[in-house]
Amino acid sequence: MSDIVIFIPNDEQQKQDKSNFELFKLKHPSTGILSYFCIKNNELYELKQLSNENERSWFIENNVKKEGSFYCISPFNPLFIFINIFENAKNKNLYQNLDVILYNDEIPGYSQLIKMDKIEEELNNICDINVLSVKANDTVFKFNETKALNWLNQKIEDLCQNFDNLSLCVNLLNKINSSEDIEFKKKRIAVIIMSEYLSVKWAVKLENSLNLPEPKEEERNYVYAEEEDFSFNSKRASQSEVPKAKKKKTTLTLGQQRLAKANKSGMKNLEFFFKKK
Repeated sequence: MSDIVIFIPNDEQQKQDKSNFELFKLKHPSTGILSYFCIKNNELYELKQLSNENERSWFIENNVKKEGSFYCISPFNPLFIFINIFENAKNKNLYQNLDVILYNDEIPGYSQLIKMDKIEEELNNICDINVLSVKANDTVFKFNETKALNWLNQKIEDLCQNFDNLSLCVNLLNKINSSEDIEFKKKRIAVIIMSEYLSVKWAVKLENSLNLPEPKEEERNYVYAEEEDFSFNSKRASQSEVPKAKKKKTTLTLGQQRLAKANKSGMKNLEFFFKKK
């Protein structure tokens, strides 16, 4: 990875600890693509690009940053990563040690998650835990789908309770022209936002677990009618189900129109004059 500019939170704890800042790759639970993450002050962060305007440069102290992109780190709950790990695990119905769960020779970054101090406590939200030996600190974990769905449902409730304080949620709600109950609208939007951290399979499970009423046919995709920030509609359509955009008709210039009408017999292609003779 080439040199990049990263903005990080500026707090007292971080001023005291400027070391131990290492980027590593994890499979993003929503896209399945390897993305950069880091652990800072025992919290997981995702690296996000804020600008991709390559034609711009930045002056940083006495140096010029040629490539115009810069990045920030955004908090990322590690349980979303673990749900994705368990979803693809062969032995998810067995009790296993944390280092075994995180072992992946193709994605070694997973092993970084074990460094987080409270990760075992957090896993209690989505796993059954069995302490084999307190002295030896030997604890095993088994994924519990019911617990995971309950945890996600609580996240939906928390998001709905803070709905009015989140500008993205309010903007989406204002775009909806629907007679549906406002609480149902909020939950549908909350599911869309949560789906940015879940696989399609788990986003569908979450939506089904909320027992939302089936939307009317004319309101089925109301959230996505004007919003381009999300990639799936309320039914999580696959790429093959998304209608392709219509191609725009090309408008010819006056010169191109005259050339199209001209008699081209005997005319040579421009490349003819640059061939070796």
